[in-house]
Amino acid sequence: GPFVLPLAQKHNVKILPADSEHSAIFQCIQGFPEGALRRIILTASGGAFRDLPVEKLKDVKVADALKHPNWSMGKKITVDSATLFNKGLEVIEAHYLYGSDYDNIDIVIHPQSIIHSMVETQDSSVLAQLGWPDMRLPILYTLSWPDRIACSEITWPRLDLCKLGSLTFKAPDNVKYPSMDLAYAAGRAGGTMTGVLSA
Repeated sequence: GPFVLPLAQKHNVKILPADSEHSAIFQCIQGFPEGALRRIILTASGGAFRDLPVEKLKDVKVADALKHPNWSMGKKITVDSATLFNKGLEVIEAHYLYGSDYDNIDIVIHPQSIIHSMVETQDSSVLAQLGWPDMRLPILYTLSWPDRIACSEITWPRLDLCKLGSLTFKAPDNVKYPSMDLAYAAGRAGGTMTGVLSA
């Protein structure tokens, strides 16, 4: 953040997010006047252990962590998702990309992974970006921005909320996912602490 952003400003280039959560935020804030953004709400599936009681975590194996309920990803990011460590890193990323204070970046568990992130404006309106859990969409948006490319419904199914049913949310358990607190602490400490956390 503090090293990359000044370089982007110096060379007059934009940093476009390709991660689903940050792409969602970026899409939601298009056209916002300065100062309109109040809060960022990052959604998390809860990973492989979201329904597992915290007292049973001591019995899990690596293979258990690699069974993500919604996304198909590499091993490291899947394990990071199971522990919500990836969400902590996304909090730090959101702080730098969008200039939000850490007190104004929240994490919410959303098991369906349909809402990729939300933003709250100064008038308390909440905007969200929805889509299937498929990394092709945020990557396509990054590559085509500011345009939108029409995609075949055969390869890119449309989202039908009536067929999908309900969307649910709950607060993350800080006892089950202690890495979130570590990420907030590293972010607030600043300097090289976020790099140390990520290493």
